[in-house]
Amino acid sequence: MNLGFFAYHWLLREVAPAVVGPRVEQTVERVNIAMGSPRVARIQLLREVRGDASRDRQLNRVIKNPLQQPVIDALDDPSHQSTDGRLCQALGPLSDLFEGQALVEKLKLYDIQTILQAVDQATGDSDYRVVMSPAKTPQDAFRKLRELKSANIDSYVIAQGPDALGISLGLFSSQMAARTASADLETEGYMTQVREIPRLLREFWVYGVTNEERLGVNAVIWEAILIEYPEIEQKMRLCLENKPSDV
Repeated sequence: MNLGFFAYHWLLREVAPAVVGPRVEQTVERVNIAMGSPRVARIQLLREVRGDASRDRQLNRVIKNPLQQPVIDALDDPSHQSTDGRLCQALGPLSDLFEGQALVEKLKLYDIQTILQAVDQATGDSDYRVVMSPAKTPQDAFRKLRELKSANIDSYVIAQGPDALGISLGLFSSQMAARTASADLETEGYMTQVREIPRLLREFWVYGVTNEERLGVNAVIWEAILIEYPEIEQKMRLCLENKPSDV
């Protein structure tokens, strides 16, 4: 009897585990997804991919095409409207690019189509850059840069603007300091010039896509916006000349 009892329990250990059915497998998969299992790959819809690409194009457009505003605010100087065009309502200022884009997305929920615009406003102050004249080719510019680096002179090739392919040899807060640095470089055989660069304050504003004078933000929507953006204002700004093509 003892031998039979032992054999019975020994055979039970050899029985294969039960096969998990499709319904159980689906339940386990749902649990893994909910718990963030690393074995479950994230599925991204095609429209999400297209949306991300469009958003990247819009943000790139904002950075590369800032709107230049005068030192005097157009709202505070009515005479400015007649010389520089009509005014349109905008929301801002916003502190950074991503905060501005978040507001654009929020306004879409209220069927208000807007675009984000970087606005560079002159502060009235200037910095001064010491530069070498632009080279004829990129190869010449970087050849000169290597020469300056080997002489332990801090410098870099300017990529864009009127001095593109020129070499920057320092940015100074005063004209006197820039001229002193320029004179020191000339004694070492490097001919330089001093460029005045206006200081700009960059802000981000949200405009209507059709360049309308009013955005259509009613009191209820405005209260909802103020909850997330307590510092924001509705202000009349110079209208955008051309609506971006990727809106």
